[in-house]
Amino acid sequence: MSVKKTSPKADSQKRIFIRLELKSKVKFKRMFHSHNNGQSNSQKAHPGIMLNIGRGGMLLLTSAELEPDDFLAICFEIPRLASLSNVLGKVKRVEKDKKKYVVGIEFCELADFYPYMSIRNSASLPRG
Repeated sequence: MSVKKTSPKADSQKRIFIRLELKSKVKFKRMFHSHNNGQSNSQKAHPGIMLNIGRGGMLLLTSAELEPDDFLAICFEIPRLASLSNVLGKVKRVEKDKKKYVVGIEFCELADFYPYMSIRNSASLPRG
């Protein structure tokens, strides 16, 4: 594991917070699909690699095909610091890199899901 502090560049990035380059395994489930009336088509856990993380989100490398505005429940570890489960995130951007995808994820609160939820699909939210 390697950790490297990266500072936001004034003109080329919109980030407010510092990002840490941190390669760590990630598992996630798509909770709500942006183009499927808010419903997920699978509760399957997908693997990925976190490339960097900041206060507002993370950059993820995965073979799972995601789309902007998909909502995810993410489990990951920051070695020697924390192990986090069911962190809610919203896909903000997706870039294809050969057979994998580089995915920008913004961390969310439960309230960010409410416009997409019905009572029926709220049961699929992870506990905790």
